[in-house]
Amino acid sequence: MDWGRQYWGLWVGVAIFSVTMLLFVIFAAAGWPGGADDCLVVTGGIERDNCYCEQLRTGWVKQPANTWSDLAFVVVGLSLLTVVGSENRGSSGSNPFLSGSWMASLYGWVIIFMGPGSMYFHASFTDWGGFLDSTSMFLLLTFVIGYDLHQATRSALWSWLSWLIAAGVLALALILVVAIPEAATGIFIGFAVLTGLFDLTIRLAAGLQRSWWWYGGFFGVFGLAMIIWILSQTGGPWCVPDSVLWQGHAWWHILSAAAMALLFLYFRSETGGRPAT
Repeated sequence: MDWGRQYWGLWVGVAIFSVTMLLFVIFAAAGWPGGADDCLVVTGGIERDNCYCEQLRTGWVKQPANTWSDLAFVVVGLSLLTVVGSENRGSSGSNPFLSGSWMASLYGWVIIFMGPGSMYFHASFTDWGGFLDSTSMFLLLTFVIGYDLHQATRSALWSWLSWLIAAGVLALALILVVAIPEAATGIFIGFAVLTGLFDLTIRLAAGLQRSWWWYGGFFGVFGLAMIIWILSQTGGPWCVPDSVLWQGHAWWHILSAAAMALLFLYFRSETGGRPAT
């Protein structure tokens, strides 16, 4: 078995995680330079979180539970890439998630990046950390848009235009986040709802045969994660700032990572459609 070639997506994923964590250590050692995020307030010389409940600590990581729970994305991403590598049969077949296409690996890389992307924010509470966090989440949404368009179209030209359209949607989302940072959460929720509706519309219009069970499972778990996220905001009914085991936002990370695995299975369940490229 040619491990280097067959599991190339996994090795790239390991490299992404290694590089981002090396930079994490470097920035942490430097004291997380950069401006403070809007969720950080300072009263009487004491820093307080105004958004994500967990009491801030001193040292390299301000919110340990909310930071290290993000490793769930890395575990899921690496696991998915291992599955993709074990079934790598080149780029033939109508389902890229079953044929070793680069798109299946791209999905795994996006999931892996969601881990460090969020870790940078919860460890630092810097404005640029918040931007990385938002970027990682919107990368997932735009992947779904690009992938659905790719699977719904037939020509080679549209195959690449699909990903250009997704890149344009990503740019628009990030411009809105930069322009209206206080509305970042609402913007993400709005884009997430629209992406879900878009996926359903494309699926029905193009006749993509995908499992409704995995579809419902994804939305069920992701919906539960969002409910916990909202109710665990600072001042919310499920907010327990001093708790080590119960941090609602940490469980949002863990459940969201589980939802990403279900979304992977949803895409893998597709039968028929256009050949992968």
